[in-house]
Amino acid sequence: MGTRSIVHIKNNDKVYTYYRQCDGYLNIAGQDLADLLKTSKNSSNFLNLINHLVYNDGDYIYEHRDTHNFCDMEYNYLSENYNQEYTYNIIFSKDENNKTVCDLTAYNNDMDILYSAKNYKNIVADNFLNYCKQQRN
Repeated sequence: MGTRSIVHIKNNDKVYTYYRQCDGYLNIAGQDLADLLKTSKNSSNFLNLINHLVYNDGDYIYEHRDTHNFCDMEYNYLSENYNQEYTYNIIFSKDENNKTVCDLTAYNNDMDILYSAKNYKNIVADNFLNYCKQQRN
């Protein structure tokens, strides 16, 4: 049985939702996301990198499920349920110096927060990668 996960990525006014059928654990999917975050130059590049994982030699790692406009009052993307065991939310924004800030939160299937951080993209990536490496399935 697969360990399903959902990844929500908010960039500008859009939220992109990706589904992962198996290996959604922090020490696998979480590390993958931290590595992509570390490798990416900016939020658009991060989306390009995750889209490369939608199909990998005929097998998909992630399946793109949805893209929609973001509006706090009209749509709560946290309420979506794909029977996932893990949910990862990544929100990109800019600070007053126009540097990319990343707000990353990981939840379990009861929507309890397992990890949460907001800082410059590379700092969040490094800290989340270290956290994920310490986790067990």
